[in-house]
Amino acid sequence: MKYAYFKQRILLLLLLCFPGTEAFSTQTEASRGVLDLSGHSFQKVPKLLLDGEWRFFWNKLLLPKDSVSRGDYFRVPGYWSSYSVGGEKLPDRGFATFQLTLLLPPSQPPLLLTIPEQSTAWKLWIDDSLFVEKGSVTSSPQYASSGSGSSTIRIPPGTHHLITMQISNFTSARPGFAGSLLLGTEKAVNRYWGIRQGIDLFLIGCLTVLAIYHLFLFFNWRKEKAQLILSVLCFMWAVRFFVMGMSGRFILLIWPDTTVKLLWVLELIPLYTIAPLLLVFADNLFPGILNRKVIAGWWIISLICSGYAVMPFLGNANLLIEAANLLSIPAFYFITLNAVRRKLAGSVIITTGFTLFLLFAVNDILYDLHIINTEHLIDFGILSLGLSFSFHLSRHYAQTLVKIENLTIELEQRNRSSNPQSTKERLAGAGVKLLNMTLEFWERNNPGKSKANLARSSGLWKVYVNLDGWERTQTLDKYLDENSFPRHPRWKKVIATVEYVLANSNSSSSGYLELQEQLTILKEMV
Repeated sequence: MKYAYFKQRILLLLLLCFPGTEAFSTQTEASRGVLDLSGHSFQKVPKLLLDGEWRFFWNKLLLPKDSVSRGDYFRVPGYWSSYSVGGEKLPDRGFATFQLTLLLPPSQPPLLLTIPEQSTAWKLWIDDSLFVEKGSVTSSPQYASSGSGSSTIRIPPGTHHLITMQISNFTSARPGFAGSLLLGTEKAVNRYWGIRQGIDLFLIGCLTVLAIYHLFLFFNWRKEKAQLILSVLCFMWAVRFFVMGMSGRFILLIWPDTTVKLLWVLELIPLYTIAPLLLVFADNLFPGILNRKVIAGWWIISLICSGYAVMPFLGNANLLIEAANLLSIPAFYFITLNAVRRKLAGSVIITTGFTLFLLFAVNDILYDLHIINTEHLIDFGILSLGLSFSFHLSRHYAQTLVKIENLTIELEQRNRSSNPQSTKERLAGAGVKLLNMTLEFWERNNPGKSKANLARSSGLWKVYVNLDGWERTQTLDKYLDENSFPRHPRWKKVIATVEYVLANSNSSSSGYLELQEQLTILKEMV
């Protein structure tokens, strides 16, 4: 078990670095409604997609037992809005039946069939048995409701199967077969979706951490609005991956009763607002390059499209938002490339991150058109975009911190050079104050004894006796006045004097603790 777990984690890391390692073999595709896998080896190629030409019956909800004419052919996956039947282009709204004859080898391991999220209402039969139903498949818009979530079913024994799928769409902008059906061994299918769940969790975690990190930075420095914009952008796309990621809808695993309406809103809002958010972010980093009125125009388009996501009866806004997103690309490059030309900090990093994002987006377009055989990688594009922005802002703050530290050091050095005697003067004042306190404490606690007695009994200071018998403490007296305090004082003698007095006094005496505290302060200063 431990080896299998470790192997799966290694494969996940390989997929993160080389996403193409999980690409499917496309040597076998359905042709004219038949997918012949009778000679296929599931031991060598354990999984494949049921892509290709399916039989297609427009405006018909057929059962497997119904006897019908040949019908048309429809390339799966795909949207019927791009097809024509009888010379007429098909509308977004409508219903149809798809059929595929599946021929399997005489001996094969137990097989699973996964149907991904379709954003429509659908039913799936294998032979005469209904296996899955999502939403309400109907020919009438009055009773229509879309389904949500993917499904995995077990293929019944046998070598000849008829797969029938009814689809009706009266609410979604993606009518038809939105995703490929995956057929494979139980181990291969579970591993396939397990890796994708790991990637989704990795992306959701990274974007959530970025969102929280930059939100805290914004709260500590609200002048930098780019932090807030980046936090909102990362959070919205983390929610979108949670709602609709590479492995399906994570949200349904936690809240299975989430309505299709809410799923639709959470999925589209990030897509509809990414263009104005990116432009506002770039404008905050490199202000004055793009006219603010241009950015306001993108916000108007974004709000209109977001209104469609919340209230579908407003109409289909996909073409409008796609056009706005495409037009935002030259606008963003206009800002960043002008910033590069002016050699503004972070312009090269931001431009590189946005270019990586565009490359991942182009990959997805080519993949959907069956031109290249990779995977959907736009999730990594969003992450690279967020990381490049985060890297720039982090480096900006680090450089600012270094500048502040250098300025602090420079100011301290200038302060010392402009007033070099300030430290010595503070020390002299502290020494004079401490010795005077010590002398007062000595005389108060030793009645009849003077500073000469202190100097003689401690053995630290010389006592001079005049001819008339007057005792003088000439050296000690210099330490009792700031004007006569030595330029190079003997601090060990000063400290020893105070320690002598404290050692020969009662610790409960008045002023003892204060004298002890002042001695500690002087030691720290010296």
